[in-house]
Amino acid sequence: MISSKSLTNLKAGIIVLFILSYLVKAFFPMEFFPYFMGILVVLFFCISFGDLKPLNRYLIVVLMICSGFFIWLGPDGFHWSQAIIENAGFVTLVLTVPMLGTILYFAPYETVLLSFASRFIKTSFVYYVIVMGLVAFLCSLMSLAAVPFIYQLLKPIAGKYPEELLYKALTRGFVINLFWAPNLVSVAIVMQFVHVSWQNLAMVGVGFSVLVFAAACVLGKYEILHYEQSPVFIKNDEDTTDDVVTDPDGNRYMLLLLVQVGLILTTVVGLTHFAHTSNFVTVGIIALILPLVIAAPLGKTEIYRQRLDYYLFNILPGMGNEFMLFLTIGFFGYALGKLPAIALLQTQMGIFVQYGADLLALSIIIVIGAAAMIGVHPIITISLIAIALGKINTGLSDMQLAIALITGYIIYLLLSPISTMVMITSGLSGKNVYKMGLKLNGRYALILTVLILGVLHIWHN
Repeated sequence: MISSKSLTNLKAGIIVLFILSYLVKAFFPMEFFPYFMGILVVLFFCISFGDLKPLNRYLIVVLMICSGFFIWLGPDGFHWSQAIIENAGFVTLVLTVPMLGTILYFAPYETVLLSFASRFIKTSFVYYVIVMGLVAFLCSLMSLAAVPFIYQLLKPIAGKYPEELLYKALTRGFVINLFWAPNLVSVAIVMQFVHVSWQNLAMVGVGFSVLVFAAACVLGKYEILHYEQSPVFIKNDEDTTDDVVTDPDGNRYMLLLLVQVGLILTTVVGLTHFAHTSNFVTVGIIALILPLVIAAPLGKTEIYRQRLDYYLFNILPGMGNEFMLFLTIGFFGYALGKLPAIALLQTQMGIFVQYGADLLALSIIIVIGAAAMIGVHPIITISLIAIALGKINTGLSDMQLAIALITGYIIYLLLSPISTMVMITSGLSGKNVYKMGLKLNGRYALILTVLILGVLHIWHN
């Protein structure tokens, strides 16, 4: 009988082989790689299915049944190995991104960031803006892990301000970069299904990030005034930062962290451009190698080794849910795309498109958000929409379609009870997912939708 530790190590080994196979395949596209990766997926599925979360097991079974039905209908040119690894790049990105956070262990950055925040936070509004800024900055390294990280980091000063304000700042700070950050799921999805380059998406996405940030600041200012005028509001002037340790080298460490983040982003852009590889490959390679390159001159290679061990034997085995779910979604999308009946769906979508690009963009956002509210993950919805719209004239450019799809993903992330963001903030606060979704950010989601649709309208015309 296999011990629990041996089974965990086996799972980690399978995932590592899958990641390495995908990265090597990008430079040496030999025919056996897809078959080998397919075997790894089937093996992982067999040994891990019982350990998956109930919701994920349900989704995987439903998607596999639907995929089997599509295959039974007899699509031409169906390749099993390609179908199994259809989302291999996307999965590789999701699984390797946690290694980027390794650089946060090379110096006392927690103390430095807390000291930085304490130095400037004097009002509720500045507190709100700095929390958003810190989450937006760190999500480029840690993805969603930046949210609980900042929550724990700011505990010494959070008691001075309304609790609800903290959760709004955490969620709104994270969505700022969803239009362009190369390591975030939303960007990976549209690159996978809309086939836009990261460089082009980033140039447009930064502008939408500025819009999202500005909207969050304006709404936050209004909400803070409402808090302070409330009869139950109690102004707390007690200094809760007396115990905060300041580091005399704080400015140097902050500069060092900024340089490291800048180096990561610059390397992503450079390698993607000059090596002519996809963003999935680039981020995967950089996440695994660049932290070691940074650690060596700083004398932190032992810390890198410790974090690598933790990643391999603690983080990766725990990401089996993401590994299986996203690969199954890719299989479903591949089977759907090969279905002859997809042409009928495209015809119906073509009729709908005649009502105008503005209505189409609104419909895309509503469909993704509404489906997420009843438990359908946006990756499924986005893949269906992108496949259906892929070969018809929608009136939207590929870039405009990508922005509409990302906006739908943002609505899911802010409001849906199955959203990872909502579940994280629900766990941190102890409140139910509907209070941490619809109640907390319903107004913000509506404002963002209106603003982005307005920009798309002006852009289109």
